Amino acid sequence: MKTVFRYAFIILMIVCLFSCQKNKPDMSLLTGVWNEYYEDQLLSSDTDNTYTIKPDVIKTHSYNLLTGKNEEWSIEYKVDGNTITLNYPSGYSNKKSESFEIVLLTDEEMAWQKVGTTFSKKSYGNDYRHFVNEKYWKSHPTAL
Repeated sequence: MKTVFRYAFIILMIVCLFSCQKNKPDMSLLTGVWNEYYEDQLLSSDTDNTYTIKPDVIKTHSYNLLTGKNEEWSIEYKVDGNTITLNYPSGYSNKKSESFEIVLLTDEEMAWQKVGTTFSKKSYGNDYRHFVNEKYWKSHPTAL
């Protein structure tokens, strides 16, 4: 009988250990073409931003809907666990680098939260970034 309780205790401890671990996103889903997108209509932007994420570099394309101006940048990045650190080229918004925790990464959606900040609606686009890809639009046709 003691053996049964011992095994039950060990199994319970293993289950607790795995349930307490933080879910790590599958980083193989990071590469691809992503568009910055927020469902809240109050956050509609005059710029359409597309990010092509490749190993070690993000190619950005911004199109300003009001001026018709295009802008393109290459941003180097490193991933360490759930954290992505962007190393901006000179001339890019006067920033050198910025780190985000990847808080959501699926085959349709991705979200980043700037390290050291907390989520709030007013932080959309600065501290909190939300991205979707082609699969998202196919599975959410009403979002268009």
